[in-house]
Amino acid sequence: MTLSPHPPVDFRTDQARADLARVIRAGAPSVASRIAGLVPGASGTASTLHDIRAGGPVTEAQITPALDALAYASALPDDDFPAFLWANAVLLTALLDGAAPADCLSEHWDVFADSYRLASNADRAALANGFARAKELRHLRADTAPAPADRLTRSREAVLAQLAPLARDVAPEVVAAARTAGDMTRPTLAAAMERSDSALAAFAMIDICLSTDREGDAASAWPELSAWLETCPDPVRRPLVHAVRWLYETRPDWVAAPRQENGRVPIAVIIPDV
Repeated sequence: MTLSPHPPVDFRTDQARADLARVIRAGAPSVASRIAGLVPGASGTASTLHDIRAGGPVTEAQITPALDALAYASALPDDDFPAFLWANAVLLTALLDGAAPADCLSEHWDVFADSYRLASNADRAALANGFARAKELRHLRADTAPAPADRLTRSREAVLAQLAPLARDVAPEVVAAARTAGDMTRPTLAAAMERSDSALAAFAMIDICLSTDREGDAASAWPELSAWLETCPDPVRRPLVHAVRWLYETRPDWVAAPRQENGRVPIAVIIPDV
């Protein structure tokens, strides 16, 4: 069996893995048991899959004995749709972690795209971004990649509609000053966080989403913005996080800056599911 190479640690891989982990954790306990039952007599498969569902690492040692059962489930959307989605999420995670054969899902997006699109927007986007990232890393040998629309949890219109009510309260003089300065992104986000001004933050994020060259400002601000949003109420936090997720899902080169503290190894700051 030829295994995919061990993946590098980077934001886009970590984000794809985190979104797939949410799909895995959300699976009902019975899903793992049903998948294990597809290959009678496969010793330890059920306990292995239950461990993965509980958040255990997806390693080659775990995947190898469960591979046949997962492969069956990942290709049977009409028989057991929840098991189909769950098996795909596990196998994609294994691909990103370098723990599965590079051809284990090679034809799946081409064959089952319509089935993936029956999932919730969040689950479909998690799977699509997992497929896309695995293909970008060359851990997945596949001719077909998910379309840009498949990778979206929300459209830009939906994101802007959430931000607009927050931005209505921004002070007119602030808008005028920002437009005069010609920079409504990074400095404005920094000012919003300093003042704890959610209207200003929404105003800046709307401009970023509407621009074609300013997404990097949100990427560099994300570690600080993420920490600030943790202190904000959900009606403020959710629209801004959704905007950042939209940038990640629509811009293939969008990479959030890592968080560095006290000289430690930089870590990716994952966009949460809110």
